[in-house]
Amino acid sequence: MESRWRKLLFGALSILAIKKSRHVLLWVIVPFFLVHALIGHKELRFLFPLAPLLPVILILATQELLPKIQAFLSSKGGRVIITLTLLVNLIGMGIASLSAPGEGRIRITKHISDLDLAQATLIHYQDFSPYKHWGLPCTHYFNEAIVERRFRLMEDYSPDTVGTANVLLVIREAQNEEAPIKAFIDYHNMEKVCSASPDYIKDAWKFFGYERSFNLELYQNRKE
Repeated sequence: MESRWRKLLFGALSILAIKKSRHVLLWVIVPFFLVHALIGHKELRFLFPLAPLLPVILILATQELLPKIQAFLSSKGGRVIITLTLLVNLIGMGIASLSAPGEGRIRITKHISDLDLAQATLIHYQDFSPYKHWGLPCTHYFNEAIVERRFRLMEDYSPDTVGTANVLLVIREAQNEEAPIKAFIDYHNMEKVCSASPDYIKDAWKFFGYERSFNLELYQNRKE
């Protein structure tokens, strides 16, 4: 369970425990959690029997806070927050509406095409090829001089696995600090030259608490 949903659920249970400590749902869910907390082997699927009750818990907690929420939204500060929230969401919807699916990978393939390399090896991890979107082949800016190599395991990133002078590497952003990939980047003296997502998009993800690990980045070896 993602942290933000976990916080929301436990916040709702806390409100219910304070406001309606005798509610039957509270005494169904809390003992269930406590018993499972004592089990050494924990999996999310063990909590599936509680899934139908979670929306009810959130609704009950919201009902307890509803008078305060209504009073706040009627105030000047509340109206300002509503206006700013709508504005931010409208901007986000506009950006999403004007961005085609797979645009980030196309940005990387265009950058590779603009490099105009006579020969190069493009290495990517598992299914993160910029020329394939969701497993479907995509020939935008495809360069015949590029030879793709797909590595399935992190250990395959051995520094001496490339035979060409021009080396390109496509990885997820969070992978650049992993030891095998970091050693590969350092060995080939590589630098980041392109990102699938603009910096302002990544900053927005960070602001809203989303992980940036799925953003693809393109690295190229520096010329001596």
